[in-house]
Amino acid sequence: MHADWLCAVGELARRGPGAPADEDTLARYVATSDLSEGVVEPDDVSVLAAGFVMVTELWRLLGAVDDEQLTPLGC
Repeated sequence: MHADWLCAVGELARRGPGAPADEDTLARYVATSDLSEGVVEPDDVSVLAAGFVMVTELWRLLGAVDDEQLTPLGC
């Protein structure tokens, strides 16, 4: 799980401000990364996305994400 988290955050940092940062996109970042732990099946993407909901809600409150995109502050 830690590697999966790093995949999502690393991809956001690589893409920079304006990168899509909604739950589904974060889950796809993990699913398509060579660094994720294990193989992510297509059905697992929705489970991963659900796991990112609490984080993205907090990021919105902190101003790290706005309109489902990474802000300069978030980067």
